[in-house]
This record gives sequence, structure tokens and C-alpha cells, in this order.
Amino acid sequence: MSKIENDHQLEISRDWVERFMRVLERYKTLDETEIHPDIREMCVDSTRFLIEKIEREIEEYLAQKAAETAVGQTQIQSVSARAENS
Repeated sequence: MSKIENDHQLEISRDWVERFMRVLERYKTLDETEIHPDIREMCVDSTRFLIEKIEREIEEYLAQKAAETAVGQTQIQSVSARAENS
């Protein structure tokens, strides 16, 4: 996945985390007659990696959005203060 750039992509990313979590739980319930233990372990590891990667991207997007909101609020306050002093 690439960097999350908007709220729509954020929602899609959250949906994928939920889907991968369900897949992860399914892998954990498979026994040796359904899948070789080594393959199951690789699937679990790769799915965990994807979940962690998407969660990091979500955190980065939310942090960036919070920082942009804080900067916007500071700029609004600054403009308001100047208008009051005029």
C-alpha cells in the first residue's frame, strides 16, 4: 500500500485491517489436515505484517491530519487576534 492521502482512503484502509484480522483468525483455526503448519505460520506472519503496515499508515495519516488541524487553528487564532487589535 502507499501512503494514505484522504479520509476515503482512511476508511478503505480501516476496512482492510478488519478483513485481514478475520483472515488471521481463520488461519489460526486451520488444522494440519487443511494446511501444512509451516505454510500456516507463513500466512499468519505475512497477514500480521500487512495489518501492522496498514495500522502504521493509518497512524501517520491521523497524526498528519491532527498537525494540519492544529496549524489551521493557530493561524485562525492569529488572524482573529490581529483583527481585534486593529
